[in-house]
Amino acid sequence: MTKEQITDWMLSMIPENLDFLESGGASYGVKIRRLEAVIRPLWGVLPLLCGSEKIRDKGRLEKAQMCFDRFRTLVHGRALPLISRPDRQIVVETGAISYGLGIFKERFLALFSEEERDYLLGWLGTVNQVELPENNWRFFRVLLNVALKGNGLEWSEECLKEDLARIDSWYLGDGWYSDGDTRQKDYYVAFGFHYYGMLYARMEQDIHGERFLERARLFAKDFLCWFDAEGRSVPFGRSLTYRFAHVGFWCEFLLSGAWEGSGLSMEVCKGLIFRNLEFWKRQPIMQPGAGNLTIGYGYGNLLLSEDYNAPGSPFWAFKTFALLEFPEAHVFWKCREEGYPCREMRICQPFAGLLGVAGGDGKHRVLLSGEQYGGNPYLYHSQEKYGKFAYSSYFGFNLTRGVRHIRQFAVDNALALSIRGHGQYTARERITDFRVYEEYLVSWWETAFARVCSYLIPLDGDAHVRIHELDCDWEAEAYEGGFPLFDWNPKVQQARVTERGVTLENGYGLSRITDLLGNRRPEAVPQGPNTNIYSCEPNGVPVLAAVLGKGRHVLACVVRGIPGSRDAGEEEEGGAEIREGDRIREGGRTREGDRIREETVSLVGDERRWKICCHGREIVVAREDAGNCAAAESAQEGPGQEETGQERKSKMRRNL
Repeated sequence: MTKEQITDWMLSMIPENLDFLESGGASYGVKIRRLEAVIRPLWGVLPLLCGSEKIRDKGRLEKAQMCFDRFRTLVHGRALPLISRPDRQIVVETGAISYGLGIFKERFLALFSEEERDYLLGWLGTVNQVELPENNWRFFRVLLNVALKGNGLEWSEECLKEDLARIDSWYLGDGWYSDGDTRQKDYYVAFGFHYYGMLYARMEQDIHGERFLERARLFAKDFLCWFDAEGRSVPFGRSLTYRFAHVGFWCEFLLSGAWEGSGLSMEVCKGLIFRNLEFWKRQPIMQPGAGNLTIGYGYGNLLLSEDYNAPGSPFWAFKTFALLEFPEAHVFWKCREEGYPCREMRICQPFAGLLGVAGGDGKHRVLLSGEQYGGNPYLYHSQEKYGKFAYSSYFGFNLTRGVRHIRQFAVDNALALSIRGHGQYTARERITDFRVYEEYLVSWWETAFARVCSYLIPLDGDAHVRIHELDCDWEAEAYEGGFPLFDWNPKVQQARVTERGVTLENGYGLSRITDLLGNRRPEAVPQGPNTNIYSCEPNGVPVLAAVLGKGRHVLACVVRGIPGSRDAGEEEEGGAEIREGDRIREGGRTREGDRIREETVSLVGDERRWKICCHGREIVVAREDAGNCAAAESAQEGPGQEETGQERKSKMRRNL
């Protein structure tokens, strides 16, 4: 991709008018939604208007100017909404203005008349009078004050000092932050904390800037493993509608110079960025007619939205286009794109409660998750976004449409439980404790009627073992699912069911779950259209089902997912029915004719340990004291309480 190609793609995502804002609402008012849609594209437009080289193409210049003039019109008319405690969402939108002011300085200010400039600066100054929440929002005020300071304008030393101290209190180690005093360590660490930290370092060369750059270098080594060799990032956590904002980290990593001394070359970073952008260019993420970015992920899907997602929110992805700051003659545009560098099968990320695993070719990246959950009641579909056992760069995950039937519940990579006869399902959501080891991870979690200790043990890049020790207060129905398979429809396709397992297979890949203890019933659960975040087509999930009596139980299985030869959304010629085994990607896997052989994994255990044997390899898993540990943790935290940052850091040290 050339600079011109990226510029054209970016400008093509800016609608000719703002009529699309009428297509949806948000938790904040109309004026703020309009401001958001006007300001967020400036993350990509300002490098064109204020950069070191002029835009030569008249059409590109006119489109960029049109976008900026929407904001200038608000400034000229003194129509920027009042920044207050109830409307502090506006503080988020000041980020792009601080970026322009702090990086481009006089070239940015020259876009306004003197009267407009005075009004804008006065409006920005009110940010220092507003109480901010205890999360990544603190960085918006940091960037504003540093930008004001760098231009010799009035700024708040008190606010800057306070906000930097709060940000430091959320730093955990090894490059990882928590987003305030929560369990969430998601993409906000990358496109929030680190993006803004590296931007700070470009505005202010002090000890804080040096610290932010060093933390970013540490984080980059782990963050590599959230991407696969095809350019996809692993969909995990909230705000996925920001899509290619995920590679904004790598753009700022290069712009800030943090890459120097990191062990990662400019060529590697360029490859990560460009493969991701190429992937998103192929996806149907634009609204036909209106021309705006939709809310969703692989396609427009409001089921994925957050309460703070308005029609203009997806423009947050434009933070990635800061890379357009690089002049056309810069070595970045001339160097080659280096291939995917992270080939290790297993990457332990204890501060995030994750084990990253990948196949030998790096085309499928999976994060096994043991710690995180969304405790905020305002967070939609938190169980699906944080609570699943495994998150895949290829298969994505499903969203629940309803809890009254297992077909409506997102059972993929989850253990869904319901009191027998009630037909209302829940899965892992509130995690009371966790451990991350080099070979496996453990989490303790609970529902209103059951306590569970789950062990997740990777076998290879596409398969892992799960062991669950449950204590049920009531008789329960249990369904455990594997990876969701796109475009699988029971009307035209059949699951391959054996005594202990079930396999779903088509041109999009293979998904299998195999029981290791023989105490469950294998079957396939169809999931409806618009439930998978990658594909709008119906999909299927292989499951193991059982009725569990009151008391203690042990469940165990192998879960395997192998990508096929086609991307989600790519249509199959000649109908949906695919022969078993067709077009499944080769990769050193044992086959019998067209079929991948059933799993040859055995599990034995005693009171002290589990022993897993697979193709001559033996993995020993120490059994944890699930009952005592979970009970102690519940008593310590109490219902609905969150750990403080210091308590979380202490737990991390114990787990390490």
